[in-house]
Amino acid sequence: MDRHRNLALSMTSLSTSHTRNNFGYAKAILFGEHSVVYGYKAVVCSLGKGASAEVKRERPPKGAARYSFRGIDTDFLVQENDHSSIAVAYAALFSLLNVAPLSLDINLDIPTGAGLGSSAAIGVASARAIVGHEEINEDLIAPAVAAFEKVFHSNPSGVDQAAATHRGLFSYDKKEGLERIDNCELHLVIAKVSERAPTHEIVEAFAAHKEKDPDLFRRVLEEMGEIAVQGIAAIKTGNDVEIGHLMLENQRLLKCMEMSSDALDFTCKLAMEKGALGAKLTGAGRGGCMIALVEKNNIDVEKALKSQGYWTKRTLISAVQE
Repeated sequence: MDRHRNLALSMTSLSTSHTRNNFGYAKAILFGEHSVVYGYKAVVCSLGKGASAEVKRERPPKGAARYSFRGIDTDFLVQENDHSSIAVAYAALFSLLNVAPLSLDINLDIPTGAGLGSSAAIGVASARAIVGHEEINEDLIAPAVAAFEKVFHSNPSGVDQAAATHRGLFSYDKKEGLERIDNCELHLVIAKVSERAPTHEIVEAFAAHKEKDPDLFRRVLEEMGEIAVQGIAAIKTGNDVEIGHLMLENQRLLKCMEMSSDALDFTCKLAMEKGALGAKLTGAGRGGCMIALVEKNNIDVEKALKSQGYWTKRTLISAVQE
């Protein structure tokens, strides 16, 4: 959602409560970004912030839809002949929900273009608000949001949509969907290090390696998939040292595939120097956000990243029930 990148950032832990009726959760991927597109497992956590939506009372002009994004001071009218991504995405959403265009008030409190699943959060929140307002079948939400996401990501894995819909820490793959991971407690520091290109461009750049070196591409995918499986086991047994090691291995592979950046490399190195157990990019990469796993009493990582001018937030990822 590139046109909405200039956003005041705010994020809290999963303990924050929200009404599920009109909310979509932000997410962070611990293991398996990119490889999840090819059917391998990923580990993803939903965050306590995201997007909420409300259908306004007034109808927009015929053949148009109006969206107000609170927090970024944006209120715009989308006409039928508007071919911008946001217009095409909402047209797909309305079509799959079988409703005429509506006026929506969106409250977005996560950064866009940062690998935290902003488009999925907005899509889920919008679909839930429309379904509640129009009293239509909730089963239409999933395919409508999938169509919304496809506009921004071309070939979405589904992990962002799944995490935007539910709270908690999960393993995910295309075949089996979400599986909740219970009895977990992870202390993460998240930092937005830079802007980045649209997700679909980065996903296509990753896929281009298949043509360049098919054997390397296959080996990297297999290693990423195995790291995710080992990561799930480490999370379930509370082995934070092993989780951190696996995060570093995942980051090494992502860097090998040219998904990292100077800013991501710098912040990962800085986090490790200040006592992090592991650090890596999260999301598509080539900018956006990095995450670091820290011990409960470690405050040095967050302080060091803030001192460099990065927006930084600490969050507790724990097992929650919806």
